[in-house]
Amino acid sequence: MKYCVLSHRGFSTFPRASKQIESLASQEGVDVVVIGIQMLNGESETFNIGNATVKHLSLPISLPMVGPLKIVNTIIAMMTLLFAAWEERADVYHCFNIYALIVGSILSTTQSSQLTYDASEPNGLQIRIQFPGILGKLMSGIVNRIEGILAARTVAVFTVNSSDGVPFDRLTRYNSNTVILENVPQLSEFDANPEDSPLDPETKTLIYVGGVSERKGGDIMIEAMVHVVEDHPDAQLVIIGGGTDSYMCHLRDRIETLGIEDNVWLLGPVEYDRVPAYLADATVGYQLYQPGPWTSRSKASSTVFRHMGAELPVVVTDLPGLGELIEDLECGLTVPVDDPESIGAAVSGLLADEEQIETLAANGRRQVETRYNWKIEEERFLDHMPVPQTADTE
Repeated sequence: MKYCVLSHRGFSTFPRASKQIESLASQEGVDVVVIGIQMLNGESETFNIGNATVKHLSLPISLPMVGPLKIVNTIIAMMTLLFAAWEERADVYHCFNIYALIVGSILSTTQSSQLTYDASEPNGLQIRIQFPGILGKLMSGIVNRIEGILAARTVAVFTVNSSDGVPFDRLTRYNSNTVILENVPQLSEFDANPEDSPLDPETKTLIYVGGVSERKGGDIMIEAMVHVVEDHPDAQLVIIGGGTDSYMCHLRDRIETLGIEDNVWLLGPVEYDRVPAYLADATVGYQLYQPGPWTSRSKASSTVFRHMGAELPVVVTDLPGLGELIEDLECGLTVPVDDPESIGAAVSGLLADEEQIETLAANGRRQVETRYNWKIEEERFLDHMPVPQTADTE
């Protein structure tokens, strides 16, 4: 059986997809080819994820990712994806995001193949953020409707967890075989050698890993650090991940203005496999989501689960999604969304309490070992995916 995994973005920094690809490729009698698009002027490349062959394709024409030109680039990406995947003649097309789903639907219809869909990205909400006002609301409704109609034609739909259950409930109306898959790590990810980390294990280190933006708390982390260093002058904040050039320049300027250059590291993107070494020498994990259409309800943070697996207490903002999760699991602290002084005070108190750090960290690690890990999610994933036909045995 041949699977073709499709996305209009690359897979090298998409751990949710990488785990699914590895799981599929490890099954006997399964061949997996993966096709993604390099949207930001990347060069075409071929590499492997497990036993799967991954093809990252560059766009034949790439326009600036601003305003309506984003739509043009997306259409070009979809056409590129369609022409590349057409030659694969796969038995199953497994699609990430709605744009790949549209392409996969064309392929599955014309080639009589099966179709599966991972709806991990809130497509309608993203459009409303990009296009505020009536236009965004109209486009969002159209996209959600298209997604639902196409999801009804799939063998299985996978989505993420949220405090209000919206993605799951909405997709279940179209396809009863809709399953929640948590964005959780492999336990083997935490077998890192701390010697590979440039961090000083004796230094109290706050760490954040993920996309860097105001929505994900970039400004608040910096502002709170001013108050942390009042009680812990040698403490450091390590931010791993990329953001727009303008936003990263803004953060650097803010760090300099606040006079905390010696306490904050903006490391930029780090290879996924190297991150656990940094986590091994950190003290506390951060995820300071700010209120927004998706962040306010999301329980799908792979960053938080990785921090838990690395035995770090987690500090998150008190939003309905992650805030409720952390309180229920008793593995960290919740803090106000927009009060750097209160956040700094809470973090300072935690850094001064080794016993509390150990208790919260142990609770988080135990949850990852027993519940929030890919071995458990993998079983659910494979149980709902089409599998090769085998001979009946008695």
